[in-house]
Amino acid sequence: MIVTQINILAEKALSFPACLGLLAQASRTIDVTTQPVADPPDFSYFLMNLLSLGSLCLLLITGGLIVRHISRQRDARRAFNLLSGKAQLTDQQGGLVWDLYNAIELGDMNELFDDEEIFRQAVAVYMGRLRKSGLNEDNQAKTIGLAQDLFARMGFENPAGRSARNILSTCQFLPGEKIFLSPADDSEDIQASIVRNDIKGLVLNVRAKSAVKPGQWRGNFDDHGYLWEFLSAIEAMPDGRLVLSHCDNLRLLNRRAFPRIPTNRPAMVAGFDLTQPVASVRMPEFVPCRLVEIAGPGLKIITDAKFEIGRRILVLVELAPGRVTGGTAKVRRIMQEETGKNCLVVELVGLTESELAELTCITNETARAKMAKEEE
Repeated sequence: MIVTQINILAEKALSFPACLGLLAQASRTIDVTTQPVADPPDFSYFLMNLLSLGSLCLLLITGGLIVRHISRQRDARRAFNLLSGKAQLTDQQGGLVWDLYNAIELGDMNELFDDEEIFRQAVAVYMGRLRKSGLNEDNQAKTIGLAQDLFARMGFENPAGRSARNILSTCQFLPGEKIFLSPADDSEDIQASIVRNDIKGLVLNVRAKSAVKPGQWRGNFDDHGYLWEFLSAIEAMPDGRLVLSHCDNLRLLNRRAFPRIPTNRPAMVAGFDLTQPVASVRMPEFVPCRLVEIAGPGLKIITDAKFEIGRRILVLVELAPGRVTGGTAKVRRIMQEETGKNCLVVELVGLTESELAELTCITNETARAKMAKEEE
């Protein structure tokens, strides 16, 4: 009995450490399984801080721009008051100057008063905006007239001279006046007359209408010997009319040394190839034609003959009764007449000083005779 109790106590004694080990392991397991899991990082907090910082930067930049604009306008207004006072501008002229200044956002008001090209650029941009806004024709004409007065008031010189028109826009072209059109990739000119000048553009009457396609064209306008060039677009209207959109940026190419004087004199032309071998050279065959315009060595001839631009031809013309001259001429332009004939613009080349002086004299005589006839 005593032995049995001892064995039981021994078994309990032997099993107690194992129980403790099991309990310890269980407690560790419980601690691990019951330990709270760490939360993932909260990115919304960082995002909110980032957005707040960005909003603050945007606010500072906007405020700086507003302050800069106000400062710029204040400085511009001071310069405007000073410059307009010196130029003695009227209220209307001053208002136009301020509108021109804001149209191209100049950094310095002095540039508008000192630089003619900047002034013309500002007028072009401003007129374009007025036209898009639907301003009627009368107000457009008034604005252009005011810009011309302002141009002279600010001391700019008309590039075409004091006696000629200072053309700032095609709005100044008049019905009945002629312009010459040529596509950007072609040197051939097409003559067109202005039927009407309205808010949409210049309504044209073109001789060779089939040769004019909608798109970008280069225009040349001869204002009594002063040649102006501009780029514009032609639009075909549903009723068959051709409308040339207005351009407010014209460039003076040159002042012609000789005025163009209409005339009507007999002439003859012949093609002649100077590159032919001597053995195959033929006598040139002259074709009758008419001289319809003279400008010194420049001649305009109506003929049935066909030539290429740049080709050299032989020309005989009776510039005045009993005064016949001739020589080699270079074809500069070719235009198609309504009658189907070719209108050649040629230039006599290789002239001596005496021959050029004679052509100048004949041109002046023809001009005086035409003026005398008009006065009668």
